[in-house]
Amino acid sequence: MLRVNIKFRKVSGDRSSIYLEIVERGNRTREALDLFLYDKPKTKLQEQENKATMDLAEQLKVRRVIELQDRKHGTN
Repeated sequence: MLRVNIKFRKVSGDRSSIYLEIVERGNRTREALDLFLYDKPKTKLQEQENKATMDLAEQLKVRRVIELQDRKHGTN
């Protein structure tokens, strides 16, 4: 079974880093995305940055799932 989840880790002050948690055949690995969110956005700009960052994280998650499935099924 293959699962890829977006997870968050508090790093400093009011920010959290985003990483992927990949569970494949019972083995759990983490993949850093080098993306950060404001925990409590104070301005509209920070809210927009958070939304754009989450959109990017979702795209990276989907890309990673496709890569893992291709590898599993030998289509790549």
